[in-house]
Amino acid sequence: MKDTKTIRLIYLYKFFAWFHMFSAILIPFFTSWAKLSIFQFMFLESWCMLCMLIFEIPTGGIADYLSRKASLQLGLGIQMIGFVIYVSVPNFYMYMLGELVVALGFSLISGAEESFIYDTVKAQGREEESMKVLGKAESFGIAGIMVAAPLGSFIAGKLGLSYPMFLMFIPLGVALILLSFMKEPVCSNKEKVQRSYFGTIKSGLLFFYNHKAIKTIALDGIVITTVGFLMLWLYQIMLKDLGVNVAYFGIVNAVFTGLEILLLNNYSNLEKILKSRKRLIFWGSIIIGAMLLIGGFLKSVWVAIIVILTVISICMTRRTLTINYINKYIPSENRATVISCVSMLISLCKMLLFPVVGLIIDKTSANVVLIGLGIFVLIFAVTSRVEERHLVGKIEAES
Repeated sequence: MKDTKTIRLIYLYKFFAWFHMFSAILIPFFTSWAKLSIFQFMFLESWCMLCMLIFEIPTGGIADYLSRKASLQLGLGIQMIGFVIYVSVPNFYMYMLGELVVALGFSLISGAEESFIYDTVKAQGREEESMKVLGKAESFGIAGIMVAAPLGSFIAGKLGLSYPMFLMFIPLGVALILLSFMKEPVCSNKEKVQRSYFGTIKSGLLFFYNHKAIKTIALDGIVITTVGFLMLWLYQIMLKDLGVNVAYFGIVNAVFTGLEILLLNNYSNLEKILKSRKRLIFWGSIIIGAMLLIGGFLKSVWVAIIVILTVISICMTRRTLTINYINKYIPSENRATVISCVSMLISLCKMLLFPVVGLIIDKTSANVVLIGLGIFVLIFAVTSRVEERHLVGKIEAES
């Protein structure tokens, strides 16, 4: 039976939960307001990833053991505290504390969010529509960023760089209220086996480790998504180096988030056009690698903007595509923990790469990083072991 009210509430929740007013001004905030170098900023991001790496599996276990809804509510509340810590005192160690608290908040949401949505659709007998609903929910989240980014840039220009961070309690509070009106998916409780919290975590980890198809698909999503997160920081450095005013950063952010929405709502159509899921992810990776090389070699504002829009829109939608492909393999009682495994590995890659990238940029330029990433992505695309049968759900768990 369709429960359109809950689905609509999920869409609204995503919009406000991801209303990130700080998204387009992070580099100016940390380099101009906080007076940090690019390396220090990347170190902070690496610290955040380390915290998420530590928190990811335990918080995924909370969602599987208690409830998805409780995990989401706790995550939003902790994020609100973290953003206030960011702007309380301009001190490097306070930023580290802020990153730790925000990382805990994001970790409680990671895995639980997709699991809540997928299990809601499954409980209504609409599992075949999962890609459509997940994509639309993600689109609402991206729409939140698209609206929030230029608003945050405007607020930063009028009131100061710290205000977009401080005011995050407003949209997060709205998201919390919306969550209170939603029901926990029935199947997430019905399929639950009575076991301890640590037993829940162990079961999810073993399921991920023993499933070849999930690991193969996840590797592709992890690599491409990590490149996307790097570009979220690199694009601001690229535009700043080319002399683009910070007021336009939010507009660029809004455009690539709009393209993400377009992609997320058309992946099913693209699969039909290409007649293969494998071709979809392969050619997406090839385009990413080629655009990174173009951006590294050609120094032009318009070339940079085209590269930014193309690379980020494809990279930042790959995680949703990956989660949809692996969801059909995962039993409900393990879903949040298994998805958290994917998020944990993304955090690990970011933790290891961010300081290295920051150091390279400080010593050379962002162009060197773009060229290196472009070569790596092209090699990864042609050597990927993802097969069509992995993506259509025709492989059982293997040890």
